[in-house]
Amino acid sequence: MLRLTLLGRGNQLITKIEKDLTVFCNADLLSQVAFNLIQNAQNHTENGVISLSASREGGQIIVTVCDNGFGYFSGAFATRG
Repeated sequence: MLRLTLLGRGNQLITKIEKDLTVFCNADLLSQVAFNLIQNAQNHTENGVISLSASREGGQIIVTVCDNGFGYFSGAFATRG
């Protein structure tokens, strides 16, 4: 369903998942979070590219969703370190 919505808005979804990346977590919750982030990106992107990436950095797994739609300027939100 999500892929059809993305295509309907002329968007392309690109995934970049680090090879052999293993995450021990609630798979349903992780899927729901990824779905929500991608859905939000597609709501604000038309004829663009949305990317989902996951990689290991030290002892953490970093999951990122990026798009080239309109949105907030860089630095609009504080991040926790």
